[in-house]
Amino acid sequence: MILTEEIENSLKNEADIIRKSGLERTYAYKIIRGEKGKNAKDKIYRLALAMNLTQKETNHLLSLNNAGDLYPHNARDLILLNGLLKKQTVEEVNIELYNHDLEPLKEK
Repeated sequence: MILTEEIENSLKNEADIIRKSGLERTYAYKIIRGEKGKNAKDKIYRLALAMNLTQKETNHLLSLNNAGDLYPHNARDLILLNGLLKKQTVEEVNIELYNHDLEPLKEK
């Protein structure tokens, strides 16, 4: 696997992480292996939140999937970054996005 040791360590309970992300299991594994592309950005955020990744680890996972980085100057990305820092759930981040009239994280 090409993930950093921190990400690998957070995968100890993969089923729980995938359940928390709300993603389909096979799709989640493809993201973890770096097999998904630009259209997977929201799904990568979901997985990062479920794994309690840091900004650096999330950006690494995003780069493995050629999905760009978190941009704090983008309102939506700022809420996502804040969610990572506060170790929020996907649902909590989606509520924040909704409260700011921004699109929630996509499941599919």
